[in-house]
Amino acid sequence: MPELWYWLEEREAYRSDYAKVWNDTATAVDQDTGELNGVVDVILCPVGPGVAPRHDTAKYWSYTSQWNLLDYPAVSFPVDKVDKRLDGKEHRNKFLGQLDWENWQL
Repeated sequence: MPELWYWLEEREAYRSDYAKVWNDTATAVDQDTGELNGVVDVILCPVGPGVAPRHDTAKYWSYTSQWNLLDYPAVSFPVDKVDKRLDGKEHRNKFLGQLDWENWQL
């Protein structure tokens, strides 16, 4: 149990440090309310390197792990639909390495 408490404290310290960095993006402070003005409102970023993977096959969890650790709210939404006629897989004989081949398999 002491190890669990240690990691919870580490997580909370990280969250606190991250919140400070986020709030430091403010360009001004409202003198009447103390509210921060000009703070970054939102970060838009991908949830993965390609289309959604089949269940139990995701490899690239690092795209969302930061936000899970911070317990920040998030939403994921499709931006388009795959059309097999238009979005066919290009034929390739050469790959930069194993990871390149695995990404191509997605």
